[in-house]
Amino acid sequence: MKPSIPVAFRLSLFALAALPLAAQTGPFEDGELVVFTTKPGVGSFIMYRIDPATGNGATFFEPGYPGGWSGMCAYDAFRGRFLANVSLAPDNPFLYKLWSFASNGAAVSIPGFEGKSLRALAPTGDGRVFYMLHGGAISTGPIQYLDASDGVHTLMDATGTAPFQFPLEHMLYHAPSNALIGSNSGWWANNDCSPTACSFFRVPLSADGTKVEGPITCNSYASNNQEIMAMDYLPGGKILATLADGAFSSHKKMITVDPLSLAIADWANPSTGDCNGGLWSSRIGKAIILDDSSNNLRAVTAGLSGTAPIIATSVNVGDGSSGYSPSESLWEIDLNGPGCVGYGDQYGVGLAGKGAFVPILTLSGCPDLNKPIAVIATQVVGAAPGILALASTPASIPLLGGTLLVSPSAAMLSVFAAGPAGVAGAGQFTLPFTATDPSLVGAAVYLQAGFVDSQAIQGVSLSNGLQISFG
Repeated sequence: MKPSIPVAFRLSLFALAALPLAAQTGPFEDGELVVFTTKPGVGSFIMYRIDPATGNGATFFEPGYPGGWSGMCAYDAFRGRFLANVSLAPDNPFLYKLWSFASNGAAVSIPGFEGKSLRALAPTGDGRVFYMLHGGAISTGPIQYLDASDGVHTLMDATGTAPFQFPLEHMLYHAPSNALIGSNSGWWANNDCSPTACSFFRVPLSADGTKVEGPITCNSYASNNQEIMAMDYLPGGKILATLADGAFSSHKKMITVDPLSLAIADWANPSTGDCNGGLWSSRIGKAIILDDSSNNLRAVTAGLSGTAPIIATSVNVGDGSSGYSPSESLWEIDLNGPGCVGYGDQYGVGLAGKGAFVPILTLSGCPDLNKPIAVIATQVVGAAPGILALASTPASIPLLGGTLLVSPSAAMLSVFAAGPAGVAGAGQFTLPFTATDPSLVGAAVYLQAGFVDSQAIQGVSLSNGLQISFG
Protein backbone atom coordinates (compact mmCIF):
# COMPACT_ATOMS: atom_id res chain seq x y z
CA MET A 1 0.00 0.00 0.00
CA LYS A 2 1.28 3.44 -0.89
CA PRO A 3 1.65 5.82 2.03
CA SER A 4 -0.99 8.50 2.50
CA ILE A 5 0.11 12.10 2.53
CA PRO A 6 -1.02 14.94 4.69
CA VAL A 7 0.11 17.17 1.87
CA ALA A 8 1.31 20.51 3.17
CA PHE A 9 2.83 18.75 5.85
CA ARG A 10 5.57 16.60 4.44
CA LEU A 11 6.82 19.05 1.88
CA SER A 12 9.38 21.71 2.61
CA LEU A 13 7.73 24.67 0.92
CA PHE A 14 9.78 27.65 -0.08
CA ALA A 15 8.60 31.15 -0.91
CA LEU A 16 6.59 31.84 -4.03
CA ALA A 17 8.62 33.22 -6.90
CA ALA A 18 7.35 34.67 -10.16
CA LEU A 19 8.89 33.51 -13.42
CA PRO A 20 8.99 35.66 -16.56
CA LEU A 21 7.79 34.23 -19.83
CA ALA A 22 10.56 32.23 -21.45
CA ALA A 23 12.45 34.04 -24.16
CA GLN A 24 14.44 30.88 -24.97
CA THR A 25 17.73 32.77 -24.85
CA GLY A 26 18.63 32.36 -21.17
CA PRO A 27 19.57 29.24 -19.20
CA PHE A 28 18.14 25.92 -20.36
CA GLU A 29 14.63 25.34 -19.03
CA ASP A 30 13.18 21.93 -18.27
CA GLY A 31 10.92 20.74 -21.08
CA GLU A 32 11.92 23.20 -23.78
CA LEU A 33 12.56 21.86 -27.28
CA VAL A 34 15.48 21.95 -29.68
CA VAL A 35 14.53 21.73 -33.37
CA PHE A 36 16.89 21.12 -36.30
CA THR A 37 15.62 22.83 -39.46
CA THR A 38 16.59 25.18 -42.29
CA LYS A 39 16.67 28.96 -42.39
CA PRO A 40 13.73 30.27 -44.43
CA GLY A 41 14.81 31.48 -47.87
CA VAL A 42 18.41 30.49 -47.27
CA GLY A 43 18.53 26.72 -47.03
CA SER A 44 21.35 26.48 -44.50
CA PHE A 45 20.76 24.59 -41.26
CA ILE A 46 19.77 26.14 -37.95
CA MET A 47 18.89 24.93 -34.45
CA TYR A 48 16.11 26.68 -32.54
CA ARG A 49 15.16 26.56 -28.87
CA ILE A 50 11.38 26.56 -28.48
CA ASP A 51 9.09 26.71 -25.47
CA PRO A 52 6.21 24.36 -26.39
CA ALA A 53 3.86 26.04 -23.90
CA THR A 54 4.12 29.47 -25.53
CA GLY A 55 5.55 28.70 -28.99
CA ASN A 56 8.30 31.28 -28.39
CA GLY A 57 11.51 30.35 -30.18
CA ALA A 58 14.99 31.76 -30.75
CA THR A 59 18.16 30.78 -32.57
CA PHE A 60 20.34 28.34 -30.64
CA PHE A 61 23.20 27.77 -33.10
CA GLU A 62 23.81 27.26 -36.81
CA PRO A 63 25.45 23.93 -37.69
CA GLY A 64 27.07 23.00 -40.97
CA TYR A 65 25.96 19.42 -41.61
CA PRO A 66 24.77 16.68 -39.26
CA GLY A 67 26.99 13.68 -38.63
CA GLY A 68 25.31 10.39 -37.76
CA TRP A 69 21.72 11.59 -38.30
CA SER A 70 19.60 9.31 -36.07
CA GLY A 71 20.32 10.11 -32.44
CA MET A 72 22.93 12.70 -33.41
CA CYS A 73 21.96 15.01 -30.52
CA ALA A 74 21.06 14.70 -26.85
CA TYR A 75 20.83 16.89 -23.76
CA ASP A 76 23.20 15.71 -21.03
CA ALA A 77 21.88 16.58 -17.56
CA PHE A 78 25.25 15.78 -15.95
CA ARG A 79 27.15 18.35 -18.02
CA GLY A 80 24.18 20.69 -18.27
CA ARG A 81 24.89 21.03 -21.99
CA PHE A 82 23.44 20.02 -25.32
CA LEU A 83 25.56 17.53 -27.27
CA ALA A 84 25.49 17.53 -31.08
CA ASN A 85 27.48 15.59 -33.68
CA VAL A 86 27.65 18.24 -36.39
CA SER A 87 30.13 20.39 -38.27
CA LEU A 88 30.56 24.06 -37.40
CA ALA A 89 32.05 26.95 -39.35
CA PRO A 90 34.85 27.75 -40.05
CA ASP A 91 35.58 23.99 -40.28
CA ASN A 92 35.01 22.03 -43.47
CA PRO A 93 31.23 21.37 -43.56
CA PHE A 94 31.91 17.62 -43.58
CA LEU A 95 34.33 17.66 -40.66
CA TYR A 96 32.05 16.34 -37.95
CA LYS A 97 32.89 16.63 -34.27
CA LEU A 98 31.06 16.10 -31.00
CA TRP A 99 30.23 19.57 -29.76
CA SER A 100 29.08 20.53 -26.29
CA PHE A 101 26.77 23.58 -26.37
CA ALA A 102 25.96 25.94 -23.52
CA SER A 103 22.51 27.55 -23.43
CA ASN A 104 23.84 30.68 -25.18
CA GLY A 105 25.13 28.65 -28.14
CA ALA A 106 28.78 28.75 -27.10
CA ALA A 107 30.39 25.48 -28.19
CA VAL A 108 33.34 23.38 -27.08
CA SER A 109 34.63 20.45 -29.12
CA ILE A 110 35.03 17.28 -27.05
CA PRO A 111 38.44 15.74 -27.89
CA GLY A 112 38.67 12.46 -29.76
CA PHE A 113 35.76 12.87 -32.17
CA GLU A 114 37.23 14.88 -35.05
CA GLY A 115 35.93 13.53 -38.35
CA LYS A 116 33.66 10.96 -36.67
CA SER A 117 29.97 10.40 -37.30
CA LEU A 118 27.96 9.27 -34.29
CA ARG A 119 24.45 8.08 -33.78
CA ALA A 120 22.23 6.94 -30.91
CA LEU A 121 23.63 9.33 -28.26
CA ALA A 122 22.33 8.14 -24.87
CA PRO A 123 23.38 10.05 -21.72
CA THR A 124 23.10 8.14 -18.45
CA GLY A 125 22.93 11.14 -16.09
CA ASP A 126 26.19 10.29 -14.29
CA GLY A 127 28.59 11.64 -16.92
CA ARG A 128 28.59 8.68 -19.28
CA VAL A 129 27.18 9.06 -22.78
CA PHE A 130 26.75 5.93 -24.88
CA TYR A 131 26.80 6.21 -28.68
CA MET A 132 27.50 4.21 -31.80
CA LEU A 133 30.19 4.91 -34.38
CA HIS A 134 28.35 5.38 -37.65
CA GLY A 135 29.36 4.63 -41.21
CA GLY A 136 27.13 4.02 -44.20
CA ALA A 137 23.39 3.40 -44.19
CA ILE A 138 23.77 0.57 -41.67
CA SER A 139 26.07 1.20 -38.72
CA THR A 140 28.21 -1.66 -37.50
CA GLY A 141 29.54 0.03 -34.39
CA PRO A 142 31.07 -0.61 -32.05
CA ILE A 143 29.08 0.99 -29.23
CA GLN A 144 31.31 3.27 -27.20
CA TYR A 145 30.82 5.65 -24.29
CA LEU A 146 32.15 8.93 -23.03
CA ASP A 147 32.96 9.05 -19.32
CA ALA A 148 32.48 11.96 -16.93
CA SER A 149 36.00 13.22 -17.70
CA ASP A 150 35.42 13.06 -21.48
CA GLY A 151 37.46 9.88 -21.83
CA VAL A 152 36.41 7.55 -24.65
CA HIS A 153 35.81 3.83 -23.98
CA THR A 154 34.53 0.90 -26.04
CA LEU A 155 31.70 -1.23 -24.68
CA MET A 156 32.89 -4.83 -24.59
CA ASP A 157 30.87 -7.95 -25.25
CA ALA A 158 29.90 -10.41 -22.52
CA THR A 159 33.33 -12.07 -22.62
CA GLY A 160 34.99 -8.75 -21.88
CA THR A 161 37.57 -9.44 -24.61
CA ALA A 162 36.00 -8.05 -27.80
CA PRO A 163 34.13 -4.85 -28.73
CA PHE A 164 30.36 -5.14 -28.72
CA GLN A 165 29.33 -4.90 -32.38
CA PHE A 166 25.59 -4.40 -32.66
CA PRO A 167 23.88 -1.93 -35.03
CA LEU A 168 21.40 0.43 -33.37
CA GLU A 169 19.77 3.65 -34.59
CA HIS A 170 18.49 5.05 -31.31
CA MET A 171 19.33 4.29 -27.68
CA LEU A 172 18.06 5.19 -24.23
CA TYR A 173 19.70 4.34 -20.93
CA HIS A 174 17.37 2.62 -18.44
CA ALA A 175 18.73 3.48 -15.01
CA PRO A 176 16.52 1.21 -12.84
CA SER A 177 17.82 -1.93 -14.58
CA ASN A 178 21.21 -0.61 -15.82
CA ALA A 179 20.52 -1.45 -19.45
CA LEU A 180 20.54 0.15 -22.89
CA ILE A 181 17.27 0.10 -24.80
CA GLY A 182 17.92 0.31 -28.54
CA SER A 183 15.87 0.36 -31.73
CA ASN A 184 16.24 -0.41 -35.41
CA SER A 185 13.90 0.20 -38.32
CA GLY A 186 13.04 -2.60 -40.75
CA TRP A 187 15.01 -2.12 -43.93
CA TRP A 188 17.60 0.18 -42.30
CA ALA A 189 19.21 -2.60 -40.26
CA ASN A 190 20.43 -6.15 -40.68
CA ASN A 191 19.87 -7.48 -37.16
CA ASP A 192 16.10 -7.20 -36.74
CA CYS A 193 14.59 -9.90 -34.57
CA SER A 194 11.85 -10.37 -37.18
CA PRO A 195 12.37 -9.84 -40.95
CA THR A 196 11.40 -6.35 -42.19
CA ALA A 197 10.02 -5.41 -38.75
CA CYS A 198 10.88 -2.52 -36.48
CA SER A 199 12.84 -3.95 -33.56
CA PHE A 200 13.48 -2.99 -29.94
CA PHE A 201 16.44 -4.40 -28.03
CA ARG A 202 17.43 -4.60 -24.39
CA VAL A 203 21.19 -4.71 -23.75
CA PRO A 204 21.99 -5.40 -20.05
CA LEU A 205 25.20 -3.87 -18.74
CA SER A 206 27.68 -4.94 -16.09
CA ALA A 207 27.62 -3.07 -12.79
CA ASP A 208 30.55 -0.91 -13.88
CA GLY A 209 29.03 -0.37 -17.33
CA THR A 210 32.10 -1.56 -19.21
CA LYS A 211 30.61 -4.63 -20.89
CA VAL A 212 27.42 -6.41 -21.81
CA GLU A 213 26.20 -8.75 -19.10
CA GLY A 214 23.45 -11.20 -19.83
CA PRO A 215 21.44 -12.08 -22.93
CA ILE A 216 20.23 -9.45 -25.39
CA THR A 217 16.46 -9.61 -25.76
CA CYS A 218 14.37 -8.30 -28.63
CA ASN A 219 10.78 -7.62 -29.58
CA SER A 220 9.47 -6.48 -32.95
CA TYR A 221 6.65 -4.35 -34.28
CA ALA A 222 5.54 -5.82 -37.58
CA SER A 223 5.81 -3.33 -40.44
CA ASN A 224 8.02 -3.06 -43.48
CA ASN A 225 7.00 0.52 -44.20
CA GLN A 226 7.79 2.29 -40.94
CA GLU A 227 10.86 3.86 -39.37
CA ILE A 228 11.40 4.42 -35.65
CA MET A 229 12.08 8.13 -35.42
CA ALA A 230 12.66 8.55 -31.71
CA MET A 231 12.25 7.09 -28.23
CA ASP A 232 11.51 8.97 -25.02
CA TYR A 233 10.32 8.11 -21.52
CA LEU A 234 6.70 8.62 -20.51
CA PRO A 235 5.73 9.46 -16.92
CA GLY A 236 5.86 6.17 -15.06
CA GLY A 237 8.82 4.78 -16.97
CA LYS A 238 7.50 3.25 -20.18
CA ILE A 239 9.09 4.25 -23.46
CA LEU A 240 7.16 6.19 -26.09
CA ALA A 241 8.32 5.31 -29.61
CA THR A 242 7.35 7.52 -32.56
CA LEU A 243 7.24 6.01 -36.03
CA ALA A 244 7.11 7.51 -39.51
CA ASP A 245 5.06 5.68 -42.10
CA GLY A 246 5.69 6.26 -45.79
CA ALA A 247 2.89 3.93 -46.80
CA PHE A 248 0.29 5.28 -44.33
CA SER A 249 -0.41 1.75 -43.16
CA SER A 250 -2.83 0.71 -40.46
CA HIS A 251 -0.04 0.36 -37.93
CA LYS A 252 0.01 2.87 -35.11
CA LYS A 253 2.45 5.81 -35.31
CA MET A 254 3.05 6.02 -31.56
CA ILE A 255 3.50 2.95 -29.36
CA THR A 256 4.79 2.19 -25.88
CA VAL A 257 7.59 -0.22 -25.04
CA ASP A 258 8.15 -1.68 -21.58
CA PRO A 259 11.88 -1.25 -20.86
CA LEU A 260 12.00 -4.50 -18.86
CA SER A 261 9.87 -6.93 -20.88
CA LEU A 262 9.91 -5.00 -24.22
CA ALA A 263 6.14 -5.57 -24.39
CA ILE A 264 4.61 -3.26 -27.00
CA ALA A 265 1.21 -1.53 -26.83
CA ASP A 266 -0.59 1.05 -28.97
CA TRP A 267 -0.56 4.62 -27.65
CA ALA A 268 -1.85 6.95 -30.40
CA ASN A 269 -2.28 7.13 -34.15
CA PRO A 270 -1.85 10.70 -35.43
CA SER A 271 -2.50 10.98 -39.16
CA THR A 272 0.96 12.45 -39.78
CA GLY A 273 2.92 9.92 -41.80
CA ASP A 274 6.05 11.91 -42.61
CA CYS A 275 7.22 12.56 -39.06
CA ASN A 276 10.66 13.92 -38.16
CA GLY A 277 10.64 13.15 -34.47
CA GLY A 278 8.51 12.73 -31.40
CA LEU A 279 8.84 12.96 -27.62
CA TRP A 280 6.91 13.31 -24.39
CA SER A 281 6.77 16.94 -23.27
CA SER A 282 6.81 17.48 -19.52
CA ARG A 283 6.14 21.14 -20.30
CA ILE A 284 2.66 20.64 -21.73
CA GLY A 285 1.86 17.13 -20.50
CA LYS A 286 1.43 15.78 -24.04
CA ALA A 287 3.53 14.16 -26.71
CA ILE A 288 4.89 16.37 -29.47
CA ILE A 289 5.63 15.31 -33.03
CA LEU A 290 7.36 17.21 -35.83
CA ASP A 291 5.14 16.99 -38.90
CA ASP A 292 7.49 17.09 -41.89
CA SER A 293 4.69 17.30 -44.43
CA SER A 294 3.10 20.50 -43.07
CA ASN A 295 6.21 21.78 -41.23
CA ASN A 296 4.46 22.06 -37.87
CA LEU A 297 4.78 20.83 -34.33
CA ARG A 298 1.69 18.91 -33.20
CA ALA A 299 0.44 17.90 -29.74
CA VAL A 300 -0.65 14.28 -29.28
CA THR A 301 -2.58 12.76 -26.39
CA ALA A 302 -2.93 9.07 -25.58
CA GLY A 303 -5.60 7.41 -27.70
CA LEU A 304 -5.72 10.15 -30.34
CA SER A 305 -6.56 8.90 -33.83
CA GLY A 306 -6.54 11.41 -36.66
CA THR A 307 -5.24 14.95 -36.96
CA ALA A 308 -3.25 16.24 -33.99
CA PRO A 309 -3.62 19.95 -33.17
CA ILE A 310 -0.86 22.31 -34.26
CA ILE A 311 1.42 24.02 -31.74
CA ALA A 312 1.94 27.49 -33.18
CA THR A 313 5.58 28.63 -33.06
CA SER A 314 7.29 31.95 -33.65
CA VAL A 315 10.06 30.31 -35.72
CA ASN A 316 10.16 27.96 -38.67
CA VAL A 317 10.20 24.30 -37.67
CA GLY A 318 10.14 22.56 -41.06
CA ASP A 319 13.11 21.96 -43.30
CA GLY A 320 11.00 21.98 -46.46
CA SER A 321 11.98 18.44 -47.33
CA SER A 322 10.15 15.16 -47.36
CA GLY A 323 11.17 11.55 -47.22
CA TYR A 324 11.55 8.73 -44.76
CA SER A 325 14.62 7.71 -42.80
CA PRO A 326 15.11 7.04 -39.08
CA SER A 327 16.71 10.42 -38.32
CA GLU A 328 14.95 12.85 -36.01
CA SER A 329 15.04 16.64 -35.88
CA LEU A 330 13.44 17.19 -32.46
CA TRP A 331 14.85 16.88 -28.93
CA GLU A 332 13.87 17.92 -25.40
CA ILE A 333 15.89 19.58 -22.66
CA ASP A 334 15.45 17.20 -19.72
CA LEU A 335 17.20 18.76 -16.75
CA ASN A 336 16.61 15.61 -14.68
CA GLY A 337 18.25 13.01 -16.89
CA PRO A 338 17.28 9.33 -17.07
CA GLY A 339 18.13 8.62 -13.43
CA CYS A 340 15.02 10.30 -11.98
CA VAL A 341 12.61 7.81 -10.39
CA GLY A 342 9.74 10.16 -9.53
CA TYR A 343 7.65 11.93 -12.14
CA GLY A 344 4.91 14.44 -12.79
CA ASP A 345 1.89 13.64 -14.93
CA GLN A 346 -0.94 15.91 -16.03
CA TYR A 347 -4.51 14.64 -16.02
CA GLY A 348 -8.00 15.99 -16.63
CA VAL A 349 -9.10 19.10 -18.51
CA GLY A 350 -9.00 22.68 -17.27
CA LEU A 351 -11.46 25.52 -17.83
CA ALA A 352 -10.70 28.44 -20.14
CA GLY A 353 -10.75 32.07 -19.14
CA LYS A 354 -9.91 35.31 -20.91
CA GLY A 355 -8.73 34.92 -24.49
CA ALA A 356 -9.77 31.23 -24.40
CA PHE A 357 -6.55 30.43 -22.53
CA VAL A 358 -6.72 27.37 -20.30
CA PRO A 359 -4.24 27.56 -17.38
CA ILE A 360 -1.56 24.86 -17.65
CA LEU A 361 -0.11 23.30 -14.49
CA THR A 362 3.22 21.49 -14.92
CA LEU A 363 6.14 20.16 -12.86
CA SER A 364 9.75 21.22 -13.32
CA GLY A 365 12.55 19.13 -11.82
CA CYS A 366 12.89 15.60 -10.50
CA PRO A 367 10.52 14.73 -7.61
CA ASP A 368 12.97 12.46 -5.82
CA LEU A 369 13.85 13.01 -2.18
CA ASN A 370 15.89 16.12 -1.37
CA LYS A 371 15.81 17.41 -4.95
CA PRO A 372 14.31 20.85 -5.57
CA ILE A 373 11.33 20.95 -7.90
CA ALA A 374 8.71 23.54 -8.82
CA VAL A 375 5.04 23.56 -9.73
CA ILE A 376 4.49 26.04 -12.55
CA ALA A 377 1.25 27.54 -13.86
CA THR A 378 1.16 29.30 -17.24
CA GLN A 379 -1.50 30.80 -19.55
CA VAL A 380 -3.06 32.72 -16.66
CA VAL A 381 -4.46 36.26 -16.76
CA GLY A 382 -1.65 38.58 -15.72
CA ALA A 383 -1.59 39.57 -12.01
CA ALA A 384 -4.60 37.36 -11.23
CA PRO A 385 -5.05 36.04 -7.67
CA GLY A 386 -5.72 32.36 -7.32
CA ILE A 387 -5.69 29.18 -5.28
CA LEU A 388 -3.45 26.12 -5.56
CA ALA A 389 -5.17 23.03 -4.15
CA LEU A 390 -3.08 20.06 -2.93
CA ALA A 391 -4.62 16.70 -2.04
CA SER A 392 -3.70 13.08 -1.49
CA THR A 393 -6.40 11.82 -3.89
CA PRO A 394 -7.73 12.94 -7.27
CA ALA A 395 -11.38 13.66 -8.05
CA SER A 396 -13.75 14.52 -10.88
CA ILE A 397 -16.50 16.78 -9.56
CA PRO A 398 -18.39 19.52 -11.47
CA LEU A 399 -17.25 22.96 -10.32
CA LEU A 400 -17.86 26.48 -11.66
CA GLY A 401 -18.60 25.22 -15.15
CA GLY A 402 -15.52 23.02 -15.15
CA THR A 403 -14.19 20.09 -13.14
CA LEU A 404 -12.60 19.87 -9.70
CA LEU A 405 -9.76 17.37 -10.19
CA VAL A 406 -8.57 17.02 -6.57
CA SER A 407 -10.31 15.93 -3.38
CA PRO A 408 -12.54 18.64 -1.85
CA SER A 409 -10.58 18.17 1.39
CA ALA A 410 -7.47 19.56 -0.31
CA ALA A 411 -5.17 22.03 1.39
CA MET A 412 -5.43 25.49 -0.19
CA LEU A 413 -2.59 27.92 -0.87
CA SER A 414 -3.13 31.49 -2.02
CA VAL A 415 -1.09 32.37 -5.11
CA PHE A 416 -0.70 35.35 -7.45
CA ALA A 417 0.28 35.26 -11.10
CA ALA A 418 3.03 37.54 -12.35
CA GLY A 419 2.74 39.37 -15.65
CA PRO A 420 1.02 42.48 -17.01
CA ALA A 421 -2.28 43.03 -15.23
CA GLY A 422 -5.33 41.80 -17.11
CA VAL A 423 -3.47 40.49 -20.16
CA ALA A 424 -4.86 37.16 -21.31
CA GLY A 425 -2.42 34.25 -21.06
CA ALA A 426 0.46 36.48 -19.97
CA GLY A 427 0.52 35.49 -16.31
CA GLN A 428 2.35 32.64 -14.61
CA PHE A 429 3.72 31.64 -11.24
CA THR A 430 6.00 29.03 -9.74
CA LEU A 431 5.94 27.29 -6.38
CA PRO A 432 9.31 25.71 -5.48
CA PHE A 433 9.50 22.95 -2.88
CA THR A 434 11.53 19.94 -1.83
CA ALA A 435 10.32 16.59 -0.49
CA THR A 436 12.47 15.50 2.44
CA ASP A 437 10.48 12.81 4.26
CA PRO A 438 11.52 9.22 3.24
CA SER A 439 7.96 8.03 3.78
CA LEU A 440 6.97 9.96 0.66
CA VAL A 441 8.77 7.50 -1.62
CA GLY A 442 6.11 5.76 -3.73
CA ALA A 443 3.41 8.22 -2.70
CA ALA A 444 1.61 10.74 -4.89
CA VAL A 445 0.11 14.19 -4.44
CA TYR A 446 -2.53 15.80 -6.69
CA LEU A 447 -2.74 19.50 -7.50
CA GLN A 448 -5.00 21.92 -9.36
CA ALA A 449 -4.99 25.70 -9.67
CA GLY A 450 -7.83 28.18 -10.10
CA PHE A 451 -7.61 31.91 -10.89
CA VAL A 452 -9.96 34.85 -10.75
CA ASP A 453 -10.92 35.53 -14.37
CA SER A 454 -13.90 37.70 -15.29
CA GLN A 455 -14.28 36.00 -18.67
CA ALA A 456 -14.41 32.43 -17.36
CA ILE A 457 -17.89 30.87 -17.29
CA GLN A 458 -18.38 31.63 -13.59
CA GLY A 459 -15.51 34.01 -12.98
CA VAL A 460 -12.80 31.40 -12.27
CA SER A 461 -10.49 29.64 -14.74
CA LEU A 462 -9.20 26.19 -13.78
CA SER A 463 -6.03 24.33 -14.65
CA ASN A 464 -5.57 20.69 -15.49
CA GLY A 465 -4.74 18.33 -12.65
CA LEU A 466 -1.12 17.46 -11.85
CA GLN A 467 -0.05 14.22 -10.21
CA ILE A 468 3.39 14.24 -8.59
CA SER A 469 4.73 10.78 -7.75
CA PHE A 470 7.77 10.81 -5.48
CA GLY A 471 10.83 8.63 -6.01
